[in-house]
Amino acid sequence: MKVCTKCNVNKRLDEFNKKTANADGRQNHCKVCASDYAKNYHRKKKAAKKRAVTRAAKKVPLAVTPAPAPSLQLLETKDLGDHLIMIFRK
Repeated sequence: MKVCTKCNVNKRLDEFNKKTANADGRQNHCKVCASDYAKNYHRKKKAAKKRAVTRAAKKVPLAVTPAPAPSLQLLETKDLGDHLIMIFRK
């Protein structure tokens, strides 16, 4: 018999997962508590990742073309696919 450190209930050794590093060869918390911890951990990590992705998406700047200076006149615009060329005249 062993006491679970999470729920403080005395349980049989087969209700604990194996861990060879411990003296008795079993984990300190029972399988039920370990399962609950893993479910909560992954649920929280998934929510945190979703929040981070949403925050990152909000920080992505939109493509803004700078306005020409008032003293310049736009003569020609060339679209090269990934580049935009603007030709001005004073």
